[in-house]
Amino acid sequence: MQGDWIRASRNAWLCAGFVVCLFLALAIGYLATRSPWWDEGLFADVALNFRNFGYLGSSALDPNGYLRWPEAHRYTYWQFPMYLIALGTWFRLIPPTVEGMRALSLICSCLYLTSWFVIIRVLSRNESLALFVTCVVALDYTFIGAASDGRMEMMCVALGYAGDASYLYFRDRRWLLGIGLAALFGAASLFCHPMGLVTNACIAAIVLVDSRRIQRHIWIALIPYVGGAALYARYIFEAPRVFEAQYHSATAYRERTIFALTKSIFTDAYQRYWQNFFTLQAGVNKIRVLILIFSVSGVVVLAMNKKLRSEPLGRTLLLLAAISYIGVAVLDNQGFPFYMVYSLPAMTACGAIWVYAQWQRKGFARFIPASLLAVSVFVVIAGYSLKIARNDYKTLYKPAVMVATNEVHKPGGVIMGGSELGFSLGFRSGLIDDRYLGYFSGLTPDVYVQSRYYYPMPSPELSHAWEASRQKLRTQFHLVFENTDYRVYALKDNVRHELMAKR
Repeated sequence: MQGDWIRASRNAWLCAGFVVCLFLALAIGYLATRSPWWDEGLFADVALNFRNFGYLGSSALDPNGYLRWPEAHRYTYWQFPMYLIALGTWFRLIPPTVEGMRALSLICSCLYLTSWFVIIRVLSRNESLALFVTCVVALDYTFIGAASDGRMEMMCVALGYAGDASYLYFRDRRWLLGIGLAALFGAASLFCHPMGLVTNACIAAIVLVDSRRIQRHIWIALIPYVGGAALYARYIFEAPRVFEAQYHSATAYRERTIFALTKSIFTDAYQRYWQNFFTLQAGVNKIRVLILIFSVSGVVVLAMNKKLRSEPLGRTLLLLAAISYIGVAVLDNQGFPFYMVYSLPAMTACGAIWVYAQWQRKGFARFIPASLLAVSVFVVIAGYSLKIARNDYKTLYKPAVMVATNEVHKPGGVIMGGSELGFSLGFRSGLIDDRYLGYFSGLTPDVYVQSRYYYPMPSPELSHAWEASRQKLRTQFHLVFENTDYRVYALKDNVRHELMAKR
């Protein structure tokens, strides 16, 4: 011990290093073997146009192929720009492959883990505890998934927690620097994705709870947000009507009434967490629920233990867990699993505090949380090891792409399918991302690739377009390939000859 800090031993650092290496092995292994999916192709397409031509637009996505996004080839108002610009810049340094795209998330995950270490170390003044909690978070199921995914979740949440860590680290010595960095990271997180509102709520809560330290120069924190908003407004004013149309279309299917939002807070525990960890799983995969049980148990014990919840660390973790859960439930009522990275690691950290505190005591009771943690970690490692061994990229994605390519019988033939196909076919090579099979454009492709991410969006017009496109698929196409992720359909020969004759 030095001063009032508890220093970690060399062995503790070595163990932590081993766990981080284990995390990297799982994340890199899954990063290289998981099948590309629709969101990744969609965002990579926009990022490549920014890298090559300086604008945020989709080459493959049909303006009516998912939702009504007019001028989607030129403008991307349906998504915040920070991640897309960062990814486009990243593609200047490395090849624009799906692995390269996911590598950016992996780098952001290192920032996220570092932030967790700083937060726990500052609040507990105990390096050993900080290492332990960081290691437990590193092996959180949702965290590993986000670290190997080409979405903006990892960047968004990492920047948010970097804001928390910056403020807590500098608040005693250089408060203005701490609040300035927190605002800078917070603004960057916000302009990555609307879920940045959750990370910013966490930053604001930590600052407000620490109200006795607030200084009159706190207005400095507004500068990054005002600057970011000004730059975004400039982009919006390039085509305000397009922005209005894309924004309305992108948000119309989400419920926004007070009743719906309140209901979502109470039902999200089942619809997002329980369903994704248990109900929607089959067979042995249902044991994934043990991961959720450990995290939730940690929150419950921490909240019920007066000593733990009254300490700065326990109080802050409960605050982060509560804000994150409520924020995710309010902002997304669709139950998307990839948003759990904003909330579940904070619950997992509560579980880690429970294990650490209980282990300091004697008796059999200390083995209960330790056993839950051990089982949870085992399920995570085994689960991702099986995913890596399965290699969906090689066994599901590549065969579908190969068949689709072979079924195009003439140069310049059109393939309709998810944007993720662009990683193999190229995003400007005749690929059209239109799940409605040309219902709005009138085009008929040579090949149609239906993935499990293709489904009708909840509006009467789009539902009708989906049904009409299924009728067209049944009458004009025949199935030539199928696996668990993809179905490849080729245009029937007689239909092809009829279309050629009309031309």
